[in-house]
Amino acid sequence: MEGKGPYQIANILSAEKIDIPAYHQQKLGIGLWQSREIKNPYNWGSSTIVHILENPVYLGHICNFKTRKHFKDKKSHYVDQDEWTIIENTHEAIIDQDTFDNVQRLRSNIRRYPDGWGETHPLSGLLFCADCGSVMYIHRVNNGKRIPTFDCAGYHKVPIGSICPSMHRIHASVVLTLVKETLREIVKFSAEDEAEFKRLVEATIAAQQDNSVKEKKARLTVCTKRREELEVLLCKIYEDNALGKLPDKRYQMLDAQYAGEQEALDKEMGICTGREAVTILVTGFVSFTLPFAAGWLIAKIAVLNEILWDFIKS
Repeated sequence: MEGKGPYQIANILSAEKIDIPAYHQQKLGIGLWQSREIKNPYNWGSSTIVHILENPVYLGHICNFKTRKHFKDKKSHYVDQDEWTIIENTHEAIIDQDTFDNVQRLRSNIRRYPDGWGETHPLSGLLFCADCGSVMYIHRVNNGKRIPTFDCAGYHKVPIGSICPSMHRIHASVVLTLVKETLREIVKFSAEDEAEFKRLVEATIAAQQDNSVKEKKARLTVCTKRREELEVLLCKIYEDNALGKLPDKRYQMLDAQYAGEQEALDKEMGICTGREAVTILVTGFVSFTLPFAAGWLIAKIAVLNEILWDFIKS
């Protein structure tokens, strides 16, 4: 609130020798670092500060379902915050809501340059390392020419090279050339055999949509089962309270916690059901508009750079 950014806050905490979260948990005998050596227990990073500033846990809430396994690689990936299940007022808050909201407002107004200079690169955030799966960050080589290049983010994680053995540096212009050549081949193929092109695209979209629907149905089943369990728990604590086995204060806290989780599950179940219907509509829409899209690409081949930018944005 005093105008200092995450990097400045991290430097202040390091200078004051405040324990980093991992070291603090290690001293308490909890967390994942109990048996691991921490060489510098006061080395705060700006990313840790950002995580703390944006974490609703410090408001007294519990955040569940922040990750979800993807159907393609079967690995857990972070989901958008609006898809989290947030159970409010489960423990004592250490900051108030107004302060938290003001911090989010201040951070949302920060002016960022995604590639270091100028506008966002059209491929920014779309490239991933083939070896470790990390995102490829855009950099500008500061040699006066400011040539944009992509580097593997996993390679730069400390210790260097522990996640990915190489930074896989590649010039952005080379990637754009590859994308242009691929688009040319797609346009050529769609012009030569439009029926086969349409069949292949429809088959690929249908497979992706089927996997997405299966994932949503599985999630819907989990949510339904958990909601039924919460109904049983609510009846149980009501009976225990009526018989005097559960104090009123404890009953009110558990009742609010279970009711909050039920409300979050109802919201997520509604989202899953709505997305399934949207998936069916999108599949039909793509099948209808695909021939027109192929013709549009062919007509625009003379201005391939504009096609590329529109293609990436969409």
